[in-house]
Amino acid sequence: MKHTIVTLSLLLGLCTWALPVAEAQNDNTPAASSRSKKEKKKKMTAKEKREAAKEKKAAAKAEKAAAKAKKLAEKKAAAIQRAFEAAEPTSAIGKFLKEQKYATDARPNLEAEYYVIFRSSSTCKHCHKLLPDVITAHAEMLASKKVDIIFDSYDGDLSATKEYLEKNGASFAAVHNPAMQKMPGALHQYLLLPPGMYIVTAEGQRVAHGHASQVLPDWKKHTLDKAAEAPAAE
Repeated sequence: MKHTIVTLSLLLGLCTWALPVAEAQNDNTPAASSRSKKEKKKKMTAKEKREAAKEKKAAAKAEKAAAKAKKLAEKKAAAIQRAFEAAEPTSAIGKFLKEQKYATDARPNLEAEYYVIFRSSSTCKHCHKLLPDVITAHAEMLASKKVDIIFDSYDGDLSATKEYLEKNGASFAAVHNPAMQKMPGALHQYLLLPPGMYIVTAEGQRVAHGHASQVLPDWKKHTLDKAAEAPAAE
């Protein structure tokens, strides 16, 4: 009996010692390892979510800034459009032209009823092709004594314009572009680039504008024909 009790005591002690060891071993089992990986993955996913949210916020901010900049640019463009498209004339064209500095010895007819403004430069290849037609039309304009051409120069300096016009036998007056922008009835340089053309009355009312190849063929319709119709209208 005594031997039996001792044996049972030993077995009980072994069980008590083996239980913590088994539990510790269970923590190292594949199931426990899987739980650990899931928890780690869960933490990484949370970090990624924070990063994604941060990037989304930055993208939204950039998009908002771009939209604001676009709206501001459109607002400025609209202001320019209104200022140069619908502005009332401030003075007679003849008076304005009389005060300008010219590239060549040619001077405009200050008594003309209409002025054809040709935006061009010595470096504009598209303008070069149109220049002979402009020169031919100018001869007719001078003969009418009612219309004249002003060369709105985009050259860096007027000496280049002078050399270009004299080389091609062009006898119309040439003014540097910044000055021409202030002329009554003028269009802003960004709204009509070379080779552009517009026609204004002596009072500064614009009657036509667009690409020179489109405006030039109809110059009589916008000027001489209108002048001929004036008495009938009265």
